[in-house]
Amino acid sequence: MHSFDQCQLLDVSLGVNSWAVEIATSVTKDRRLQSYVAKGGPLWLSSLLLSEARNDNLS
Repeated sequence: MHSFDQCQLLDVSLGVNSWAVEIATSVTKDRRLQSYVAKGGPLWLSSLLLSEARNDNLS
């Protein structure tokens, strides 16, 4: 963190950051060594993101 001018760490419940938990679990379980972005990501992630985007647009 020495290269950041400002940094803030927040402690949040798992439900608040469920995407990050799912991605981290998948990366470690499947031993993915390349970026999800570079590889296109797993299908379940695309579905999750699309579903969340639709829900946000309804609010």
